[in-house]
Amino acid sequence: MTGESGPGTVPLALSKVLAGAAPSAWVFPNKGTEYFGELDGKSPGVISDLNALDPGARSLHNVDAKTGQLAVRKTVQNGVVGTGFVCTGGCMSWVITDLATARAYGWAPVALPDGKGNFVAPTKESLQLAADSMQAGADGTVQPGTATKDGAYPLTFVEYLAAPVNPLIDATCKPMTEKQAQLKAVAELASGYGQSLLPPGMAPLSPGLAATVPARVAKIGTGTVQESCKEREEAKNPPPAGGPVPRRPPTPR
Repeated sequence: MTGESGPGTVPLALSKVLAGAAPSAWVFPNKGTEYFGELDGKSPGVISDLNALDPGARSLHNVDAKTGQLAVRKTVQNGVVGTGFVCTGGCMSWVITDLATARAYGWAPVALPDGKGNFVAPTKESLQLAADSMQAGADGTVQPGTATKDGAYPLTFVEYLAAPVNPLIDATCKPMTEKQAQLKAVAELASGYGQSLLPPGMAPLSPGLAATVPARVAKIGTGTVQESCKEREEAKNPPPAGGPVPRRPPTPR
């Protein structure tokens, strides 16, 4: 299995679905701690990095996580045509990636079963249906792996544009009025006309999400300059690595 290395929404969505729908099957085999460490015979649970699927000192080549889409593409090509050292003569390769990348490289997406066991392919309709049926988290973003409607693609996830509620300021805590207006214009463009310019594999905002856009965009920059200055000062003295990170819940835009 090949995919991009590092934290990402794709392994989070996949593992959340597997941990919920097939917990007894989503486990490492019993091969010894040298391969899977303390997780030998146990479930990896919900993960955000594909590298978590190779936890031991010795590797079974469960996952070949690469940095960047081009590196992933090369790894897949080597396996399919047999030019790499792993699959001499060629072999089947499973890729964990987003639909836009799959479309760009000509990889066939896999249909997955919905709540009733009907296999659903990732299409504009099935992605939007999933987005409007997913549960919202504490920060207001819809949570991957929580699609409930029949015909919804189970691994759908939503990408957000994040913008600060508090106004933009310069080094002297003076509001940056012009840049603030530009930021709001970008958000309006992205959520409006920009939805018609998406590449293949990315679905426009679903009706439910689109209905929330005006209120979200309207909040950009409505905080106080004092709060912006306070946040800037706090950022100068971050907590030590590994320590608690006090922060207010993020608000998606």
